[in-house]
Amino acid sequence: MAVAAWRLDSTSELWDDPSMPPNVRLRAFRADESELLFERLREWLPDAVAENEAEFREQTEKRVASSGRWSDEDALDFAIEVEGRLTGAVQALNKYYRLPPAVYELGIEFYAVADRGRGLGGQVLRLFVPRVFEHGAIRLQGHTHVENAPMIRLFERFGFVREGLLRSYWPLPGQSGDVAVYGLTADDYEDGRRF
Repeated sequence: MAVAAWRLDSTSELWDDPSMPPNVRLRAFRADESELLFERLREWLPDAVAENEAEFREQTEKRVASSGRWSDEDALDFAIEVEGRLTGAVQALNKYYRLPPAVYELGIEFYAVADRGRGLGGQVLRLFVPRVFEHGAIRLQGHTHVENAPMIRLFERFGFVREGLLRSYWPLPGQSGDVAVYGLTADDYEDGRRF
């Protein structure tokens, strides 16, 4: 599979070939999407958000303001838009996870179940991963529940290597809590383990 061409315009937008459906676009979050992101946090971390709502709102507003470009926190964060609709987010984070320089944690999420399993993750990574390595990354890593077969296939399709298993790391209802860890090094990427 060929690497997708992307372009970055003055609004910090990346996108695939708009003539190819579905039209996937990576862009900065808009100010009016801050509340949606805050509600996602409230869903994921209900107790923490309840204890300090003001801090989490501030973090969300900062995330929106710094999205669409590399931030001062050495993070790249984009909204995923499909056919004109906000469907998720993709991030590469360094300082947030206190990682060594040039090492990034990949995060990708589609908000609605209907947007999962449509091949959108592959389109997003084809646009996003090159930006991370062009920034000088030596490593991009990610993790997912062992039950998340679609994400595991996506990691493997893009050349990520399974490097380990964290047992009982992230328990969720209906899942074991075991998490598989994947990594893609700059050498892997340059040697053709790309898409």
